[in-house]
Amino acid sequence: MMHEETRTLELPAAGETRLFRVSKLDAFSGVRVLKLLARGEAETVQELLFSLPDAELKSLMETCLCHAEVSLPAGFIRVWDRGCWGLPEMETETLACFRLTQEVLAWTLSGFFPEGGPAS
Repeated sequence: MMHEETRTLELPAAGETRLFRVSKLDAFSGVRVLKLLARGEAETVQELLFSLPDAELKSLMETCLCHAEVSLPAGFIRVWDRGCWGLPEMETETLACFRLTQEVLAWTLSGFFPEGGPAS
C-alpha cells in the first residue's frame, strides 16, 4: 500500500470553489495536538477546536494552515506561511480556514482512532 503524502479537496473560498491540498502535520506538531486531546473531553476535532483558549486555537490553526495549500494558476501555494496569507483573500474566509484546519487534524490523527479518524 502506497503512503499518501497529500489529499485534495474543493471548498468555497474567495468567491469561488477552489482546489486545496492538505498534508499531515509533522510529528512534533502531531504530538502537540495529541497532548491537547488528552487533556480535554473532546471526542471530535470540532469539539477540540471549540474547547481551546483563543491563543492555542490561533497557534493550532496557523500550524494547520501551513499544511494546507491552495491551487493557483502557477501551482499550489501555502494558505499560511511565516505570518502571511498565500492568497490574501483567505484572511476573511473563516469557514474555509476552519474546514482546512479540521481536515489537516482529522487526517493527521486518523491512525489514532478506529474507522479512520475522529469525526469532525
